Amino acid sequence: MSSFVVDAPRSDDERVAYARLFMHALIGNVPSAPDWMDGVRDRVFAQGETRVVREGNDLAGGLVVFEFGQYWGGRSVPCAGISAVAVAPEYRGRGAARALLERSLRETREQGRTISAL
Repeated sequence: MSSFVVDAPRSDDERVAYARLFMHALIGNVPSAPDWMDGVRDRVFAQGETRVVREGNDLAGGLVVFEFGQYWGGRSVPCAGISAVAVAPEYRGRGAARALLERSLRETREQGRTISAL
């Protein structure tokens, strides 16, 4: 079984590699417009915490966790929104997504966000 490591991106290059993977998974390709990454930075990365999963030095996938609240019983309950989940095709079915989600959900629970939404 593979050994996957989950943490924050190590560099902007790794963040861009994850963004390319995410865009390919979302729309089937990476936009050709030169400023597409600016939109991803502003609308996704700047709004949440990015987590990536690696096998050795190879990027296998990633996701972004957003913090928000949902009202239950008249009070706001801290939540984690899981978004932009993507795993490279060669890592699918090998446990990369499981490692990524388990670690991210464990972290959000430790931070007091008791509900998560995908």
